[in-house]
Parts: sequence; C-alpha cells; structure tokens
Amino acid sequence: MIFAYTRQLKPPLLEGGKVTELAANNIPNLLRALDFAEKGGGVSLLLSLYSSDLLQDQAGADHLANQKPLVELDFTNAHIGNALLPMVTAVKNYSALWAWEIFEPPVRIDMK
Repeated sequence: MIFAYTRQLKPPLLEGGKVTELAANNIPNLLRALDFAEKGGGVSLLLSLYSSDLLQDQAGADHLANQKPLVELDFTNAHIGNALLPMVTAVKNYSALWAWEIFEPPVRIDMK
C-alpha cells in the first residue's frame, strides 16, 4: 500500500488553503513506484489517498485545514481538479495499479 499523502506534512501546494497543484516530486515518485512494481512481475499497488490520522490533531499537521477538502465544496473542487485528476491521469495506464483506496482504514472518521 502506498499513501499518496497522509498527514499533509508534504502536501500538495496550497494557496489560501486550497490545493493549487501537486508538489513537483509527487507524480514522478508515484510513477517510479509503479514502474518498479511492473518490473517486479506480479506486483500490484493499492494507492491510498488518505490515512485516517490525517484528520486527527497531531504535531506538525493542521487537521482543521485537512478537513476542508472533505466538507467545503470549493476546497473539494480545487483538490479534485488540481491534485487528484493530474495524479489519476498520470497513472491510468499502469497495469501495476490495482486499486485506489480513499481512506485507510476505511472506517467512520470523526471530524471534531
């Protein structure tokens, strides 16, 4: 399992709290992992977009800002258009991509 981003310590680039683009190394690193998996023969990757700790109050992570793409439509649209779509487009033809997971673990998440 690979986490695309978890606690937002190395997040997509933000402007006014909205995602404007991925960091320069996000997609190249993901492509390297998929290339490696494809060369490994029989290896498939599950890409997990978020860990549930993303929404928890932890040192170094702004959990309130991290919630905005989940609860505020403008932030959701910016996140989808400027981070998720470029990432999905970049990896769509990889046979080593097994699945996308939205949250790990996939359980009820309290946003307090």
